[in-house]
Amino acid sequence: MTTTTHGPTDTTTPIFPIFPIFPISPISPISLISTTTLISLLSTLTLLLAAIFLSRSLLPSPALRTHHLLLPLHTWHLFDFLIHTLLEGSFLYHSFFSYTTLLPHDPPPPSDYPHPASLRTPSTNANSASFLGHSNRRYGAEHSAWPTARLWQEYARADKRWANTDTNIISIELLTVFVAAPLALYICHLLQHQSSPSSSSSLPPPPQRPSRNPNIVKPHSQPMRQNYGSPSSYWRPPKSTAAS
Repeated sequence: MTTTTHGPTDTTTPIFPIFPIFPISPISPISLISTTTLISLLSTLTLLLAAIFLSRSLLPSPALRTHHLLLPLHTWHLFDFLIHTLLEGSFLYHSFFSYTTLLPHDPPPPSDYPHPASLRTPSTNANSASFLGHSNRRYGAEHSAWPTARLWQEYARADKRWANTDTNIISIELLTVFVAAPLALYICHLLQHQSSPSSSSSLPPPPQRPSRNPNIVKPHSQPMRQNYGSPSSYWRPPKSTAAS
């Protein structure tokens, strides 16, 4: 008995069995890891270790022994500042200063290209809209060979908007680099200033647990008693005077 199949055979495997509309190709995750991936992860780990070392150096030791949450808070905000400034700041640099000049014989970009400023008309092969006033340029980390550009090219394998000029992503990163990063650094300054011994507004002492000693009686927990002495002390006979 022979079985005939109609149509092409689907060799993809769905992510979830109950959602067959999201197929993925059976690619091993190990094959997606490259040297650029390892270097990018190592750079992030380096920034985290630098934040831990700087926090231990900037914060006084007595405050670290007293307030256990001081070091994690300072480290997290300092790490946040370094990530926003160095890594995401490099994305903004490549978005504004890394570009490729368009030529008439260059192939047009795909139809789902992220930013309309990089779309070109098929007749003239020129941009229908210009970014930064240059209609013959394409901006983004994709058009640079710097190590930081390689990092964003690797990141763009999951979302290609990060390799080119996308105004939505640029708007978010502008707020992140120029608002969130200084705010994180300001929080580090407040934590360091309040934990300093010479600061007038030092950190409050940690809360103390209430004593559970049963011998300690809270004030006014029992009615006050007054000792009036024994009944015999209420009246005493007068002292007799010796006759002269």
